[in-house]
Amino acid sequence: MKNLINPVIISAVIFLFFNFNGCNKTDSPSGGGNTNCPDNNSFQCATPLTLGVNSQDNISANDDIDFFQFYFSQDGVTEIAITNVPSNINLNVYLYDNGQSTIARSENTGLGESVYLIKGQGSGTGYIKIYDRDQNASNSNAYSIMVTEDISDIYELNENNTTAKLIQQNTTLQAKFRPNDDYDWYQFTTAQDGVIDITLSNVPSNINVHARLYNNIVNEIITSENNGLGQGFTLSAARKQGLHFIRLYDQNNDANSTNYYNFSANLDISDVYEYNNTREDAKAINVNSDYQAKIRPKNDYDYFQFNLNSAGNIIINVTNVPANINICVSVYNNTGYEIARSSNAGNGQPVIFPVNNLQSGVYYVRYWDLDEDFSNTQFYNFRINK
Repeated sequence: MKNLINPVIISAVIFLFFNFNGCNKTDSPSGGGNTNCPDNNSFQCATPLTLGVNSQDNISANDDIDFFQFYFSQDGVTEIAITNVPSNINLNVYLYDNGQSTIARSENTGLGESVYLIKGQGSGTGYIKIYDRDQNASNSNAYSIMVTEDISDIYELNENNTTAKLIQQNTTLQAKFRPNDDYDWYQFTTAQDGVIDITLSNVPSNINVHARLYNNIVNEIITSENNGLGQGFTLSAARKQGLHFIRLYDQNNDANSTNYYNFSANLDISDVYEYNNTREDAKAINVNSDYQAKIRPKNDYDYFQFNLNSAGNIIINVTNVPANINICVSVYNNTGYEIARSSNAGNGQPVIFPVNNLQSGVYYVRYWDLDEDFSNTQFYNFRINK
């Protein structure tokens, strides 16, 4: 006769197997939310919070630690408000990401003071840890806690080059500096050489924007100056085509704003000879021909290469010089050795520069603003006569 197993016993065993999970609750986000925990004193037993809804808890013993968890469906800025703190409690508050790594913590707020914590955070589960700073006080009165997510800045989370957001060129975009230590990284790719203009405007009155431009391997190309609170500006750099990164932030990382700033990354290709900032990138020209170019940006060098088929003298003529540019001219031989340089002509003044007794061969000419402290969108004209 075969042994029969009671179906009721099988059901009971299956029920116990699937429900004996300690603090883990399978139908809640990773790490917490377990109703079987006697207290919310760990990540695994964190109390679930509903976004935008006030919850309450208390520091029930001197060594009490309260864990909470919440869930974001998309990247954004976490806003934590802890209010109604009992007068004998000095709260410490930590914010953790989905991997339970610390991403923010509160400053020393003092006894009975509310705590407000703001931090950019990726999608997924987040955690909060709360306790009395010195763990020497408790109170049966409850504090209130509420978590909200600000997703109004569509580019968050973009705090480093690996999370840099792709942007369109020649389009005005808007974003926010929030929280205080917010870094906004962006990336874009230029399809041809030219001058990149990064323009900031509508800057909130409490923000001193700093901008940095990087190349494709995140080496810094140029950085902005201290422009002051609420000031916009344009940062320009002559660049070869390719991938570039922008980093924008408050100069001292001590201010934030719920107001948008505007920015754009534009490519100026009106000077057809850019990029020609080095002798290796010199553009080929002919003698006895007219050309035009721009001194832009202010540290711009314009290199050109020309060939003399026979020995003789040349005269370099530079005309239509912009009023703020003190143009200087240097001539180099084929090895890059400087063989002649023009004198100080003065701002807006033309240059007539003879160079005599040249042998046949390849030469280079360089044009630049003498003090490298000005630029202009106006063309200058030049010609090399032989």
